[in-house]
Amino acid sequence: MADAAWCADPLGWHQWRYWDGNAWTDQVADNGVSVVDPVTRGPRPPVDATGAPVAAAWLADPFRRHQARYWDGATWSDHVADNGAVTVDAIASGPNPPGAGAQPMDEIAEVAKRTAAEAKRLFDRLVERVNEPHQSPAPGAAPGSPSPQPQPMPQPQPMPAASPPPMPMPAAQPMPAAPQPIAAPGPQPQPMPAPGPLPQPDAPPPPVGPEPS
Repeated sequence: MADAAWCADPLGWHQWRYWDGNAWTDQVADNGVSVVDPVTRGPRPPVDATGAPVAAAWLADPFRRHQARYWDGATWSDHVADNGAVTVDAIASGPNPPGAGAQPMDEIAEVAKRTAAEAKRLFDRLVERVNEPHQSPAPGAAPGSPSPQPQPMPQPQPMPAASPPPMPMPAAQPMPAAPQPIAAPGPQPQPMPAPGPLPQPDAPPPPVGPEPS
């Protein structure tokens, strides 16, 4: 790990940013004047020589973890390249410590140029493949000879109308046997006799004692 020191601002916003020996700090400096600028601000968007924003392109990785990182025209992406091999590296972890993973600027520019050219070549080839007619040459045909045109498909012949099979008739069920005659009813019950008069209750016993005067 590098010792604490003022180093070139890896984010590109200022001339210097202070490395405290463990992490990049918010202390920055320009022309000897020290100010505070949060490191969480992220890397500065790239501009051309006139100060105009740069269109989408492979550029030197501002985090100095790879030789090149893809700028999509609005933000830095996770797509990086080293020696022409394109991989993915998230930008959330911030720039590398001073001196770690840094590449000479001319080498970075050359790699970025080659990577961009290769990406353009692959893209142009993909466009050609999409636009070229999807026809395969006949076996044994000479290169460059026109491919035979496909023959029209024969029209389908109408299917003969088939008569549906007759519906099967259900088997006849035997008729039930004649019902048995209903038996004559038995003797009718005799009517109940009319109730007789209710018996009169017995008179209460006479009172005991002298007669009233």
